[in-house]
Amino acid sequence: MIIDLNDNEDLTLHSFGEEGLTLQASRPDLVFGPMEMLAVSLGLCTFSVLAAYGEQIGADSTSIEIHVRWQYSPGPFRVEPIEMDIDWKNLPQSRRKAAERAAEQCTIHHTLSVPTTVFTRVTAGSPRPVSRPRA
Repeated sequence: MIIDLNDNEDLTLHSFGEEGLTLQASRPDLVFGPMEMLAVSLGLCTFSVLAAYGEQIGADSTSIEIHVRWQYSPGPFRVEPIEMDIDWKNLPQSRRKAAERAAEQCTIHHTLSVPTTVFTRVTAGSPRPVSRPRA
């Protein structure tokens, strides 16, 4: 897979069939940090769902490119909105809406779309595993 850092808060994932991971920046000042990891996680998860869908309908998924853009939002600081454009050259036009519905089934997409609970514990001294309260 290749990750192109296009600009701040803007990247493209493509060449999913390639072995390994290649990171390319359009400018030397662009960095790959936590928000880029979040965007890549969403894009890769979405690709996985679309590849499975493509296999079901006989559409080659190797041409898929996923462009992810985001913005920072205050109060509390977070990433919002996230925009994802998917270019699937081999997808029949008649399957576009179904592919959009399939893309929304990615686990990361669901996690970002529905509020989730994050449990954070800070320990000092000897570390202990994070345990979450039982429901």
